[in-house]
Amino acid sequence: MKDELKQRKNQEAIVKLAIFFFVFLGMEYMFDNQMAFVTDSAGVVLAQNVVLGVSAVGFLLYPLLQRVQYGEKGIFIRFAMVVSGMCCVFLIGQHTSCKSTLIAGVLLFLLLGILGSKIHCGAADAFRGGRHPAGCVGMAYAMGIFLQFLNNNLVNQKSVEIVVLAVLFAVLLFMPESMQFFMCSAKEKNDGKTAKLEKTGKSNKESKQSREQKQAEKQKKKVNDTYEIRIESKEINENKLNYDLINKNTEQNLRFRNRKLAAGALAVTVALMTCIFATLDGAVTLVHASGSVDIGQWPRMLLAASGLAAGFLFDINNGRYMNLIMYCVTLLSTACVVVLELGGPFLAGLIVFYLSAGFFVVYFTGSFIKLSYEMKLPALWPGMGRAINNVFAIVASLPFLSFLLKENNMALMVTALVLFAGISVSSYIYSVQLVPAEREGATEQYSEEERFAAFVAAFHLSEREQEILKILLVSEENVQDIAGQLFLSRAALYRHLAGLYEKTGTRTRIGLLQFYYTWKGTKE
Repeated sequence: MKDELKQRKNQEAIVKLAIFFFVFLGMEYMFDNQMAFVTDSAGVVLAQNVVLGVSAVGFLLYPLLQRVQYGEKGIFIRFAMVVSGMCCVFLIGQHTSCKSTLIAGVLLFLLLGILGSKIHCGAADAFRGGRHPAGCVGMAYAMGIFLQFLNNNLVNQKSVEIVVLAVLFAVLLFMPESMQFFMCSAKEKNDGKTAKLEKTGKSNKESKQSREQKQAEKQKKKVNDTYEIRIESKEINENKLNYDLINKNTEQNLRFRNRKLAAGALAVTVALMTCIFATLDGAVTLVHASGSVDIGQWPRMLLAASGLAAGFLFDINNGRYMNLIMYCVTLLSTACVVVLELGGPFLAGLIVFYLSAGFFVVYFTGSFIKLSYEMKLPALWPGMGRAINNVFAIVASLPFLSFLLKENNMALMVTALVLFAGISVSSYIYSVQLVPAEREGATEQYSEEERFAAFVAAFHLSEREQEILKILLVSEENVQDIAGQLFLSRAALYRHLAGLYEKTGTRTRIGLLQFYYTWKGTKE
């Protein structure tokens, strides 16, 4: 775990994921508080579930929008999202009417869903090949909850709390690759100025090009020689990926006998679990909205503790006990629903809810991140757990809210027990699809030269893409320096990198390197 936390890519992914958890949960908490001014407690619960369901649409929309997140269009889209989000936050803070507050909440959570899917995809890229993805998710969740606790209790002015959430929302939108477009634009301007200067002396230009061609040939030869030497000695800097460590981890990771069946069983399991946890959440929200208890106080820190504990426990023996542990937690939550309906103490129910909710979030986030590595549309799956959770929160809200308001204890308890039976079946189906990778048969082992050649052939890389990949494998230089080595503009290099990312199904430099070193000889 310590080795993974030392990697910058993991640190950045954890921070981004933590900020998203803070913003999403903080916006949800703020929305509930503002809705309480314009409707009753039942209305707050219904409005909460509506906006959460809409956020699921945003999670599913991101894979369609990810192709336009770069360049001028990407900058414009993100700027429009920031402006729209700020307006929505302002309208929610005004809470002038139930209708306007709800509409603003719907648009805001749609944007949060798109942003959340992007953040989850980035986390999936960063955690690929690691042995502690659940631990990283748990740490991010704990950090997000802690930030929310500080924001709710140390900042006394509601307006300041809202401003903090709005600013971090904007920061998240522009944090990933924030300077990429501007750097490309600057490079293109410099190239334009250079071209104008070169027009003044044609002879000088020709001689300069001749020198550059010779230097380029020497540099290419130097790069190839460096690649071969580095590969033969297997000296890769610790700040990048360690090939032996990645191979060791990958061999021990869990994979799936049938990806589609595993995805379906996991989706059903999360959906049914959501109904159980939505019941507890609804009961807690009703009490909070009535003003009897402020759920933003110290019991909420149990969410952070449970997130950390879940991350630690779920990563034991490479996640082989994750489903069993989550099954036990769900059993406890089901029992808690029954106890509450029989007149048990609310504080006990609140504590169980917070402890189990942390486990649940880490479970569906970590499980779908692992599943995304095996799926044909990897951008769709990392945030799928959150999307399913939010959708079925709506599905469960209407009947369970009716049970809670009418105090139909028997119907609620019977439904909870039926749901738990369904969870038992779907969880078992998902569990039997998990198998250690080494049991699937021996995979073909490559030498480094054979691995590179096979990788090039499998993904149909052009000569220029091969040159770029060779440099990326042995160099820690930034984009500007790499572009200089290849005598390319920064914009041209980004275009070739985009081609590499698209062919390999990755989105970042580190994601590409991780994919290369964990690749087992199949394009999927």
